[in-house]
Amino acid sequence: MMGKGIAILPQDNQICAPADGIITALFPTKHAIGMKTKDGLEVLIHIGIDTVNLNGKYFEAKVNIGDTVVQGQTLIVFDYQKVAEEHYDTHVIMVITNSDDYLDIFSNQKIKTVTKDMDILTVIQ
Repeated sequence: MMGKGIAILPQDNQICAPADGIITALFPTKHAIGMKTKDGLEVLIHIGIDTVNLNGKYFEAKVNIGDTVVQGQTLIVFDYQKVAEEHYDTHVIMVITNSDDYLDIFSNQKIKTVTKDMDILTVIQ
């Protein structure tokens, strides 16, 4: 409903910028962050399902609204193991909220492990 994107099961505690851009939103609970890439993509990264209920427990922001970031830069650090121990789903959801501005957006289905310098979505303008 919010746009096209991808869900990733984390293997470490860092959420990194998927592209160069500017931080446009940071939820007070640090479980979600928004950014606009230099190419105009509006990206929402949501960590876990219903993790807003943790009220920021286990989450630490490494950036602020208005910060310029580069691909691979750490945005948020969170303890995914502790989140899982509290019975929350830890999938990280990345959605392009302005998907309708593009012909198509799709994931690279061959990717099994995501690294911070990897392009994981293809955008057709």
